[in-house]
Amino acid sequence: MTLAWVDGIPMGDTAAIEAAGIDTEDLGKRVLKMFLNHALRDGFFHADMHQGQSAGWTLGRDHCRLIFGIMGRIDAYTRRVYAEILMGFIRKDYRRVAEVHFEAGYVPADRGH
Repeated sequence: MTLAWVDGIPMGDTAAIEAAGIDTEDLGKRVLKMFLNHALRDGFFHADMHQGQSAGWTLGRDHCRLIFGIMGRIDAYTRRVYAEILMGFIRKDYRRVAEVHFEAGYVPADRGH
């Protein structure tokens, strides 16, 4: 359902983003935060994320995530598992990342060690 027209710069058009004076490091942080909030806090996922699915614009310092395509829900248990895996990568605790995969049943128990 389309509710309004939104003018923006496609996220894949890095030349236009830079020409508009947008701080790409800040934009990257904001997009990552939006993704993590949507997935881990709110429980939504997008099944086909790529630059064509997002547009940014500078009205103040706003960014708009336009969703086209398959969306779904992530249950609370899976969100917690994903958060633990992400924290393992952030902390470079790859043993914990592997353990979480086994604990969640993503890897069969007979495949360990």
